[in-house]
Amino acid sequence: MVTPLKIAFVEWPEDLSADDAQWGELSDSVAAARPDILVTNELPFGPWIAEGAAFSNDQAELSLRAHEKGLEGLIELALPAVISSRPVWNGKRLANEALVVENGVVRSLHRKQYFPNEPGWFESERYAGDGSGFSVAEILGIKVGVLVCTEAMFRTRTGLWKAKSIADRRTSRVRSEYRVVESRRRHGFACFWRVRRQFEPDRPFQRRYAVWRRRFRLCAARTASGGDILC
Repeated sequence: MVTPLKIAFVEWPEDLSADDAQWGELSDSVAAARPDILVTNELPFGPWIAEGAAFSNDQAELSLRAHEKGLEGLIELALPAVISSRPVWNGKRLANEALVVENGVVRSLHRKQYFPNEPGWFESERYAGDGSGFSVAEILGIKVGVLVCTEAMFRTRTGLWKAKSIADRRTSRVRSEYRVVESRRRHGFACFWRVRRQFEPDRPFQRRYAVWRRRFRLCAARTASGGDILC
């Protein structure tokens, strides 16, 4: 018999600090919901540092410090599990590392491998993959795989969709809070244009991309008979 799990998804505001009053309000709302697993947006703390094209060590350090403090806040939530991400040094650039806080213990799950490089999202100038690929981990007794933001556009290349315990092989679907987006033929930024027409198509590409990018969750949950999650 599979024990049901309560999974909560949040999209916290940018430039969030675990030191301010807003964090107190957000943490109270999470405590009231009492989820078994909380899934946050990627890099939820501090400013978004990928707007400009030039890499800045000062901005990188600012983001690192914000997430170090933010991780303390996630631990203090005292939830069974929290799935989030943080920046860590990867050579001369950063890595966007997905992590889990499970019963107060922090461990790495995955490092983001695919990055956009456009105005507002010059991520490839700041972050780098490390070739570690894609794998699954066990959290609270269920199998979890992680795709971080842009990686959802490359999901058929990750191998996670081929795993029987992760997804039905007959389809390639990514679930967001608002729509189910299907793309079986195109990948990468060509796929972004297909997604665009499903999210506020009357807006220009850059504005609309900003909206849907933040709406795509770090994790798309699937609580099927096996209790599996694809993040």
